[in-house]
Amino acid sequence: RLPSMGVSGIAINPQNPQEIFISTGDGDGGYTYTSGVFKSEDGGDSWNITGFEVDLPLRKNSKDLIMNPDNPEILFVSTSIGLYKTIDGGDNWYLVNEGQFDDLCFKPGDPTTVYASTVTGFYVSRDGGESFNKNDISVSGRVLISVSEADPEAVFLATGMQGTFKSIDSGDTFTLIGELPFDNGTHGYMFTFAVSPTDTSEMHTGTMNSFKSTDGGRTWTGTTWWTWNNDLGYTHCDFHDMVYLGDTLFTCTDGGLSYSTDKGENWTTCFDNANCTQIYEIAVCKSN
Repeated sequence: RLPSMGVSGIAINPQNPQEIFISTGDGDGGYTYTSGVFKSEDGGDSWNITGFEVDLPLRKNSKDLIMNPDNPEILFVSTSIGLYKTIDGGDNWYLVNEGQFDDLCFKPGDPTTVYASTVTGFYVSRDGGESFNKNDISVSGRVLISVSEADPEAVFLATGMQGTFKSIDSGDTFTLIGELPFDNGTHGYMFTFAVSPTDTSEMHTGTMNSFKSTDGGRTWTGTTWWTWNNDLGYTHCDFHDMVYLGDTLFTCTDGGLSYSTDKGENWTTCFDNANCTQIYEIAVCKSN
């Protein structure tokens, strides 16, 4: 049994899908705090704490968790007390950068380049995550990062206050694309963003409801609405993550898991057999 309810980050070893890492606690809402990063070696049947352990009374949060696609011994976890890295499969962790970090991702095809965000900025590492430099882009609110195998040099940011930005030089400089289609001001707790792995003009975002852009983030149309029997399609409200597996787009919300196989035009819900709610994170194993 895990000592902290809530999981905000998941990483699956692509070379051994039985090995799974999770960052604990409610990283989006802060309703439960982190106990650290746990590891399973039997596909999730049992869990043990890694070398990154946090006392619950400290009331800290952990959020994203990513694994180097070329070396599963290397992972990063973003927390409210800094950005941490392990190079030995979680046995030992060390602080890379102080700050309240949120989103993390690797540059496609080049895990020596790592992207990270805080509520006040965007950071990039060119040395495998040993050091990070803050970009001079002025952003605020939550800052979400998305990349695409269709254009490895491109980096996209969805920001809680300023809109959507694009970089064509691996995060050195950014250009404002346009505003996001938020229908309320709650895109701190519930906020997600994903760019298609095959077409960078196709983007998806979600807060209370979900939206799609087919022109690189300049305009948006709704793809779901949170009430039953609407004209768009239903998923539960409060979006927390969106992840592509091939051409299938998965999203998790306060009400469970949904997926679309047709670019967000139609959605299938996966609630019936899931004895859980407020799903915050998705991970996929590309080898299985």
